[in-house]
Amino acid sequence: MALQSSGQISFANINTELGRSADAEIEIPLAENGTYVAINQTSTSKPNGSTPNAINEWYSYNHTAIGFTWTYSETGGANGEMRIYVNSVVVETRTNTSSGTYTGLESGDTIYVVIELLSSCSGNDDVGNVYTQSNKGALEDADCFTASTGTLTTATYTVVAGDVGTTITLDTYASCGAACL
Repeated sequence: MALQSSGQISFANINTELGRSADAEIEIPLAENGTYVAINQTSTSKPNGSTPNAINEWYSYNHTAIGFTWTYSETGGANGEMRIYVNSVVVETRTNTSSGTYTGLESGDTIYVVIELLSSCSGNDDVGNVYTQSNKGALEDADCFTASTGTLTTATYTVVAGDVGTTITLDTYASCGAACL
């Protein structure tokens, strides 16, 4: 659970967030530079580690946050849309080739992806392919649409505690080609 975003933060709050005993001795400069435990780089908010150190740099820090990187590619004249959902809420929508990072996932959060081929492929490349690749198997899927539009919705992946400290990767594609992939 993240530290609060405003108000008073105590040394005990910081220790607890770092997974340490609430009453453990703590020095803010040592905590900020990772002497006690490494700072979670996927937290949306983290102390900057530079002097002067301030306790308010810890606002919203989440030691158990999990992040993921994503890419979306359109090839062969495909016209599509990719949507990433976290806990059934759209957090990213893309209609052009792009990439990004989403941070702040926690254990128990759910992720799924919808890729929609918005217009049918035509000409020599009349087959539309939409697919995903991921280091989390539930997010891998593919579909093929011949001379039509279509939508692919992946299975849902539930983030687990073991994902802390790792990055979930997600690569998504819409392409037109001569055959199904």
